Amino acid sequence: LVLFRSAENAFRKAEEVKKQNNPQATKAAFAEAAKKYDEVVAKFPEFERAGRARYGLGLCWVAQEDWEKAAAALDAIPAPERTG
Repeated sequence: LVLFRSAENAFRKAEEVKKQNNPQATKAAFAEAAKKYDEVVAKFPEFERAGRARYGLGLCWVAQEDWEKAAAALDAIPAPERTG
């Protein structure tokens, strides 16, 4: 849970950096968040919030305009967990 919260906090920080209109810092911040989400998914694939971690990972890749990685992360979310 601590690692997941760390990833969530890194994502929120990246969102704040994005508002500063600094593309290089934004990309680095989302890369850091992606790294943390990826660690959650890799270490705890059965974690109750693993789907949310994959979603966050996908959003990080979208923010970095890496469409293939974003699609792969989002496709990895189990169908029953896909809502919206």
